[in-house]
Amino acid sequence: MRIKYDFDYHPSFLDECRSMFKHCPNFDSDFDRFKKALNADLDLFNHFLPKKYIKVSRKKHDIKYPVFKFRYFYCKKGDGSKLRFIFLINRSEQLVYFTEVYSKSKKDDLNYERIERLF
Repeated sequence: MRIKYDFDYHPSFLDECRSMFKHCPNFDSDFDRFKKALNADLDLFNHFLPKKYIKVSRKKHDIKYPVFKFRYFYCKKGDGSKLRFIFLINRSEQLVYFTEVYSKSKKDDLNYERIERLF
């Protein structure tokens, strides 16, 4: 049986996606390809992710689900290699929740406060 995760998005994530067209004109199709690859990795590794997805955690932050950063986004056109995706994984509900996307050249790290507000 194949493992298939659903995707959901923080409202701010959707706004940030719209601004990513500057870096990656094919953002929609490239992001769809990334989600398929993410689902395939979760299936292949039995609900877990390989090391190319960086697990992010800080002891001072009370975060219920594992948070991951993906920094190897590939755009067919443009410079998407500098894009970073932050997402949570709820394995029991088979849900990937995207919280943030940002350009490495504009911002250094993820927004922990946004993730904490989810809980």
